[in-house]
Amino acid sequence: MSTLAVADLPAHPRLVVPASASRDEWLAHRADGLGGSDIAAALGLDPYRSPFEVYLSKVGELEQAEQTEAMRWGQLLEPLVASETATSLGAELVPSPGLLADQRLDWMRVTVDGFLVPPDGDAVLIDFADVKALQQQADARIRTGKDAAVTARDRALLRDLAVRGGTVSEGALVGAAGFIAGKPEANTGETVNCFLRGPGNNDFHFTLAPAPHAAERDGFIG
Repeated sequence: MSTLAVADLPAHPRLVVPASASRDEWLAHRADGLGGSDIAAALGLDPYRSPFEVYLSKVGELEQAEQTEAMRWGQLLEPLVASETATSLGAELVPSPGLLADQRLDWMRVTVDGFLVPPDGDAVLIDFADVKALQQQADARIRTGKDAAVTARDRALLRDLAVRGGTVSEGALVGAAGFIAGKPEANTGETVNCFLRGPGNNDFHFTLAPAPHAAERDGFIG
């Protein structure tokens, strides 16, 4: 199985503790910041945890919750789901190097379950200027918008679009780093440009912005 160097990750995070660290060591460093499972609760969006409970857990005044049957099965099935996802996408599943922290905002921490590496190489990294340029190139080739009725033939025209790191095409794997602006939400169908319908086109609507407190209009929709 391949490994992934921290220096190769988007946004170049700092490795706090490696994946080989003990659970006690991982929990101790995890308490020094907010992780992926803390954010929703800290924002008041988690129906099972309150912001105050997040605070108590960080200062060591909250008892560890007992593992439920659903939690146990979730942990047991997580590797299987990840493996099957990689297989269905034709990608390689690479384990996380450990607990990561943002270089500038050290309280932003995450332990990624794993990374999917495509068989034909790394993702093309794009920035916010690239996104604007890509939209302009797409608008010049096909009609977009709510009433555009974009077809598969139209989407096939979106090839070899120029970005700073090279070129990308429809369906290519790209990577970008930024900050979530606004409230993410699940949508029925594709709701940005092509407005495709059907369960296979359902997406998760979120805005990626260039700065922590940027407005949604300053970012792009993922």
